[in-house]
Amino acid sequence: MKKRTSRLLALAVCACLLLSLSVRAAGTEPTVTRGQFIQMLYDAHRTRNGNQGTTDPAAWAAALGVVQGYADGSLRLDAAVTRTQMAVMLYRYASMTKLKTLIPAVLPQGGLEGYADAAAVPAWADAQVRWAVSEGLWLSGSASKLGPGDKVTRAECETALLAIYSGGAQLETDWAGYNAAPDAKLTIDSFSAAGVTFSVHDSGTEWLNLEEDSRLCRKVNGGWYVLGFYTEAATGDTIVGPGTAKSWGQVYWNNGYQVSLPAGEYRVAQKTEKALTPYSDKLYRTECRLSADFTIS
Repeated sequence: MKKRTSRLLALAVCACLLLSLSVRAAGTEPTVTRGQFIQMLYDAHRTRNGNQGTTDPAAWAAALGVVQGYADGSLRLDAAVTRTQMAVMLYRYASMTKLKTLIPAVLPQGGLEGYADAAAVPAWADAQVRWAVSEGLWLSGSASKLGPGDKVTRAECETALLAIYSGGAQLETDWAGYNAAPDAKLTIDSFSAAGVTFSVHDSGTEWLNLEEDSRLCRKVNGGWYVLGFYTEAATGDTIVGPGTAKSWGQVYWNNGYQVSLPAGEYRVAQKTEKALTPYSDKLYRTECRLSADFTIS
């Protein structure tokens, strides 16, 4: 029964995230309307909380307070949703559900100083934007630009709905050191929407110590965001010896739910440390960051 429930949850989340939002234009990422985002939020919520008593996502969102409408009383469901609007709706959703623990008693006062366009954040959404940035729910793809008025892309919407249930999605900004070591390499062996297997190869004379779980990242608006998932080491060993390779299998989890990943660009990243012996002190280790990319279509 538990396995069947996991499969149903996985299928439901997958169906939610793979919802057809718009026709992909050549070379561009399709954007999302307010109504489509509400539908996806409704589906994600229902997957985790069961039947909501209504099959009308807009009515559900209005009753919950996720949307409050415009001055003329309309919800403008066909209008493209902006990054600021999505942040506000996520904030309202969190505050009215079990995710209210994500809302601090006092919202952070800073957090936007490093962004060149922070002044473009509308005053009516300042607190919610600061909250979204601090919680890893602001997916502009840049560490220097917020783009508060930008239209939300499909990848951004999907990633935000995964991230709000799993502690956010941090923008990775230190890729320069990845795959810098010529004698260490990470390769993708196989992948699907349900899982990925990869290998760490050590062609040098030193040992590789893998002391940190591998990370799954998704490319959103040109930036790579970390989505956490558990490591299931097929070998049961986190040390790779000279001239050897070890493989790992990953199943995608999201706060206790096994999920299927939507179409997109992904990266497996692994931090490792080279040393002369398997158990060398950290002072005598050299950090080596490895990564490999794959695409789910």
